Amino acid sequence: MTKSMEFLLYKERLFIIDDCVQKPDRYSFFLEENTIINPGEMVLDLTTGSGFHAIMIATIAAQVVAVDILPSAIECARRNVQINKLDDKIQIREGDLYKVLGAEEKFNLIIAWPPLFPTPPNKHRIDWVGVSTEGGIDGRHIIDQIIMNAPKHLYRNGRLQILHAWYNNFKKSLEMLNTLGFRAEITAECYFPIGNLSFERADYLKELGYPLIEKDGELLQHHAIITGWFL
Repeated sequence: MTKSMEFLLYKERLFIIDDCVQKPDRYSFFLEENTIINPGEMVLDLTTGSGFHAIMIATIAAQVVAVDILPSAIECARRNVQINKLDDKIQIREGDLYKVLGAEEKFNLIIAWPPLFPTPPNKHRIDWVGVSTEGGIDGRHIIDQIIMNAPKHLYRNGRLQILHAWYNNFKKSLEMLNTLGFRAEITAECYFPIGNLSFERADYLKELGYPLIEKDGELLQHHAIITGWFL
């Protein structure tokens, strides 16, 4: 079977995305536009997907390590790195979050748009869509792992930036980060029209205490970037 692909041109960078890889979208662009990155920094891009964030960050950073657990995403990210001639600045690693790193590897910035969608019991998917989007019964399974292990791999005054949705409990992440020695705050927020998954699981989100957001007669999703500075 021939794979179908989509093409994206974003800020003069070309991306080719397979049909079995999460595509860059408005949330990707929101995170990219609000990433805090300085010239010459070392960056870790967790759950890189198509490599979109790693490639955009590499225009400023010195080096980027991009990680994903899906073989299809790794293949797609490697191709996009080659297309954009960034092989010398981006290293792609296949594996589970920090497990692909050496014990002493540290970065100035760790960035992630992790799988964060709350999944009802017995509804867990094992295909690429499930791996790319589902974050456990409360949506925090991957987020918590990223936060808890970040201090081991950040330089002092380094940053952790994670994209959250309103159903991921912003307050809990802020409290976790502060407890772990970060100074944490919400550094950017956005509201977009509700997506299909959120609409389909509206009753489950309500059970968790996160009903759909209605404003001016429109159902919206509230996303935020939580940034922690490691002190």
